[in-house]
Amino acid sequence: MDETRFDEFKTVSSQKVVDRILGEVDEYVIGFLNLEDRRDVDHCRIFWGVTDKRRVVEGVKLAGGEPGRLHRDVGGKLAGIKPPIASSVCYIEIHPVYDASGVAILDLYVVEVGVAQGEPGEFYCSQSDRFYIKEDGRNPELKGQSLVAEIKRRFKGELLQVIRGSQV
Repeated sequence: MDETRFDEFKTVSSQKVVDRILGEVDEYVIGFLNLEDRRDVDHCRIFWGVTDKRRVVEGVKLAGGEPGRLHRDVGGKLAGIKPPIASSVCYIEIHPVYDASGVAILDLYVVEVGVAQGEPGEFYCSQSDRFYIKEDGRNPELKGQSLVAEIKRRFKGELLQVIRGSQV
């Protein structure tokens, strides 16, 4: 599969894999929640441990209690998204990585976070009031004029829906 607007691949070179994932998971979830044109995609997904250019599974090292910590702390991080999202909007799966003979490689995983569609009309931000919107190959923070432009675009769209609805 290819990296698209709906699927993001991330490599992790840091030794602190859990901290790295926790440091950016809410930005990507917010970016996907703010993506209005889902093209009938049920869940957008982020995969940590897959290279984005070559689509090679490298995996991330998670030892001991780190998989459990990741499950617990990702949910806590996403609880800070504003407006609040239902816990069922996102999931996290930790997939083992296998060698060429089909044997699971000890402590090597691909971490997948899936994001369902946000509520229609909502515009999500982080606990620190940062807005993101997923684009092909990017997840930019919206600020300044790009934030204003997105708010205006959404407002115009909602206004047109109201006008069209009243003409029926």
